[in-house]
Amino acid sequence: MVLAAGLALHAHAAAGAGGKFAINLPDWSGGASHNARTKAFEGCTATRRAGEPVRISFTVDRDFRWHVVFADAAWNFIKNTRQNVKVRVDDEELVSATALAREPDVLALETSDPISLFAQLRSARRLRVIIGGLLLDFPLDGGEEALSSLTQCVLRSTHDRRYATAGADLFDLGDAARMADAKEAAALATRIIEYSGIAESRILPPGQGSFVLPVDAGWKAGPVTGGVTIVKAPLPIVRIAQAIVARSLRACKGGFFFITRPEELNKSPIERIFTSCHLLESTTSAHHIVMHRPELGYYVISVVAVGSSFIGLPHKAANVYQARVKAVLGVAVQSRRAD
Repeated sequence: MVLAAGLALHAHAAAGAGGKFAINLPDWSGGASHNARTKAFEGCTATRRAGEPVRISFTVDRDFRWHVVFADAAWNFIKNTRQNVKVRVDDEELVSATALAREPDVLALETSDPISLFAQLRSARRLRVIIGGLLLDFPLDGGEEALSSLTQCVLRSTHDRRYATAGADLFDLGDAARMADAKEAAALATRIIEYSGIAESRILPPGQGSFVLPVDAGWKAGPVTGGVTIVKAPLPIVRIAQAIVARSLRACKGGFFFITRPEELNKSPIERIFTSCHLLESTTSAHHIVMHRPELGYYVISVVAVGSSFIGLPHKAANVYQARVKAVLGVAVQSRRAD
């Protein structure tokens, strides 16, 4: 899956977007976009107000596919061609990606891991993109507010109930059910700690740790907490992902952002979810992986960071740790089954 798949980009329409769901922030503006002929809702766009020759926009469609778009009237790329690019978020390492020319003057950034990209962009101060000999350098002040506003824009424009009523209480099983699953969850948590090799990791006593979901076993790894939740409901995997978003949305009393993505792990489908809830005093970011449980239902593996600001060690550590957990998860589950 790529970041620009399936969307008629709204970069040119951003200035006129808005209406009932206008986005009007100090550094970003935009709103909802509709098909000119059918009037059907297509997505929401926020474009940075600053007057650089190249403009940057964050765009999300009605199915919550997120995009980063660049536009410059002076460009003349061949439509539907791709350019090799390098991307740097703040002072992180350069990452290889591609940019698709959706129009001669519009490029859409494509990356193999949009969840990690947007988890970083949510807190970023700066985005740099190298296209051949061209260096694009964008300040991203106010980006977290823009992404939260885009999330609300689509939820309200589509009257989307998937993330308002999608079994947010699926995880409220009661203490007795949780205790029955605690041993299995603790065994898996122990294997994840062992194989991921993260220093300073320790299993938490029941009831401790800051989690978005109730967990059957939790652990602490430096500034990050991890957890295993067992879900035995015979539902499609996408419903579990929607329930995680619904619960997170319901619990958040501030600016909320989320992105989901179906993937495969060892040829088995998984769902990845990233959520963020930004308050004045703290921000909670959470990475979740939903994977099939060999016996019945699913494991939900969560990596959570809480910090006084979104830009800080806990959230960056969570971005790194979730990648380590994902890399060892298949082996950890197989090892747990062999116990």
